[in-house]
Amino acid sequence: MTNVFDQLKKNKTTLAYSTNKSSNVPVFFNLNIDNNGVYVEIKNLKGEIIEPNYLHYTGEIRSILKNIKQITDKADFVVDWENPSNKIYLHQHPYLIPPLVNCHKLVNAQGKAIEMNNQSLFTPKVVLVIDNKTIDATICIAYLNKIIHNFIFLNENHVLLEDENVIIETIPVGQYFSKIKIFNSTFSNLDLTKYLSLLFSYVDNMAIDYLDYSLSFVEDIIEAKPMLVFEKVDVDNSLYLRVGQHIAGVDVQLLDEYDLSHLVQINDLEHTIVVKKIEQQILESNIAFIQKLLHKKKKKGGSAQIVQDYDLFIIPDTDAADFIYNDLHQLLETFIIIGAEKLKKYKINATQPTLQVRLGSGIDFFEGEASLSFGEEKINLFDAINQYKKTNTSYWPMVVMPC
Repeated sequence: MTNVFDQLKKNKTTLAYSTNKSSNVPVFFNLNIDNNGVYVEIKNLKGEIIEPNYLHYTGEIRSILKNIKQITDKADFVVDWENPSNKIYLHQHPYLIPPLVNCHKLVNAQGKAIEMNNQSLFTPKVVLVIDNKTIDATICIAYLNKIIHNFIFLNENHVLLEDENVIIETIPVGQYFSKIKIFNSTFSNLDLTKYLSLLFSYVDNMAIDYLDYSLSFVEDIIEAKPMLVFEKVDVDNSLYLRVGQHIAGVDVQLLDEYDLSHLVQINDLEHTIVVKKIEQQILESNIAFIQKLLHKKKKKGGSAQIVQDYDLFIIPDTDAADFIYNDLHQLLETFIIIGAEKLKKYKINATQPTLQVRLGSGIDFFEGEASLSFGEEKINLFDAINQYKKTNTSYWPMVVMPC
């Protein structure tokens, strides 16, 4: 086993590491931008890319060159399919940012020096500015009493103000920093809550400038509930069943189409934007549960093949009837049911029942009548209980939670 002294001993062969004929040539660290982010290249006075030997330099420059060499040496032995050219992106190596700025050799693509401003008394904020008339949303930086539009994130909490050629440190916005400007968008007023739900699900520490509305964060986590959606019964009497999740008052498709961690509601009465944390269901587990339940029916000799397309099940007529009459009542304890009105073929009544009781008076006070009303249909309470107990019932009133 080697000790620390052997591990850290200087490798003198690195003295030969240089692609330049002369040593200690002036170097500049050039910032460039591509679709993956901001990366740094080492260039000389002529703007040519060079690979200088860090041992020929001192101070901050020596430290930066040494770190870059370690990064490139490691990259030579690792295949990075997302970065095949082995560019040195600052979001992958954020520790390079302070020394790059402090060495006063950091320049932009045009060769203009980039400085860092740490003089602000308040940490700059990332602000979403919403124009109430056009519903235009723009991500900006609030800095020194100014709203700045032209900027790019180096990593989640360092921003290059391109017009000022200054790097500033902001409150961290999270790992989605490189794509934050996709939220520069125009949409209808009806989509504002959907837009803000996506924003707060993907971006951290965002401030909002919208009329005189203030932000309000709810601490309690709202848990989504597992859901079964009966989409339709087709001409072949096959049942289309989709597995999803449900939160009261939230569009079913919103949770189905997006990976949300927050939901936003706008309280126009109190002029607040309310941000709520949510916990989504593990959809794959619920899908697997329904899949297993239906698979048992096939083992018992079901009819045609059950078709599955991720969260959608197309269940043949006979199997669908078996599922509805023998399994669905148990699932009501766990799953919220949507679209039960599509089950008329199976004589399933999806209307919320109303209990009606009529009692006699006087001597016959204890005589009376109790019935359940399902919309326009009425059934004696005791008849309903007896029908429910029968395993071969053709009529099963079902209470469905409203969407």
